Amino acid sequence: MGRQRNIYVAGNYIASQTFGTYIAHAEHVHTSQPNETSEPRIAEDVDYEELSSSTGSQTNGPELYPFVVPAKLAELKLYSMAEFEQMYRQAAEGDAKTLATFLKKYSDLRVLNTQGKNKKQIFAILQDFFSDEIHYHYNNFVTYF
Repeated sequence: MGRQRNIYVAGNYIASQTFGTYIAHAEHVHTSQPNETSEPRIAEDVDYEELSSSTGSQTNGPELYPFVVPAKLAELKLYSMAEFEQMYRQAAEGDAKTLATFLKKYSDLRVLNTQGKNKKQIFAILQDFFSDEIHYHYNNFVTYF
């Protein structure tokens, strides 16, 4: 069997060509596997970071940015996903105050959902995802966030 290939579509859908389909909504993920006779299952309270790492780590394709709620971004029609990801990366490349301001703004708009994680967990996830961009420590980050 060949390697898994994921197809990323702008919007609320992540379709996996080989192993099934994931349809990510703000609160649900619908999954189905090929040749499966049952109805797709619905998972409540999706951890988008986990979804991102489970789909992105198996391919060379793009990963979902931490905490992003694609459905809310699409609903607000402020930016395309590509534009938002570019802004997110620029905020991470800036100083701690710039990133904290970005996170607060888009959390208030519910485009970002930190899923109840504490500040230390949020910073660790961001530092892991933006390892080449974040060049400061947690103490600096928490001062502004």
